Amino acid sequence: MIKNIIFDLGKVLVDYDYSEFFQKYNLGNTEIEFTRMSSFYEAFNRGDISRNEFLLKLRIFLNTDKDLNSLAKDWASIFSLLVPMTKIAEELSGKFEIFIFSNTDEIHFNHIKCKFKELSVFGENLMLSYELGCLKPDEKAYTSALNKFTLFSEESLFIDDRIENVKAANDLGITAIHHLDFASTKQKLEEILGIHFK
Repeated sequence: MIKNIIFDLGKVLVDYDYSEFFQKYNLGNTEIEFTRMSSFYEAFNRGDISRNEFLLKLRIFLNTDKDLNSLAKDWASIFSLLVPMTKIAEELSGKFEIFIFSNTDEIHFNHIKCKFKELSVFGENLMLSYELGCLKPDEKAYTSALNKFTLFSEESLFIDDRIENVKAANDLGITAIHHLDFASTKQKLEEILGIHFK
């Protein structure tokens, strides 16, 4: 029996677009730039380096002399709320425990938390990579997330936009939905949970 609904954050509850950020600093292809900065970006997502360490490395990478607070503001200003999915989460919160499980960093998450009050429905039910010290799809990320709230895999349902994260959840016995769009996820939730959304 499903008791816990665990949501990924990016591309599920909030959308993001890095292209404008990189263009602002005269850089091109987003995928290429992320590959180039992956070592310190992933370290920040795991909580291995501090906010200031990350921003200093980012400033060097971008070849800019912008002050760190302004740089942090630019780094965070890439998000928009996916309203239909947040409404689904709000409806589910009356019947299930709901959680956010995300590969994210403290700059991004603090910005999202302050900007999108709709996400306060999750309270402190947060499984964040920079606090857990590991990233999806590593098995340790899932076990650490579940253990943080003493959850059982067979009682949990996980929603994520990345197929590798969905497969990792399945391997641990967690029911998982590959989020492609709102309509299909809504339908799958209704089928699995036996409920009907407004």
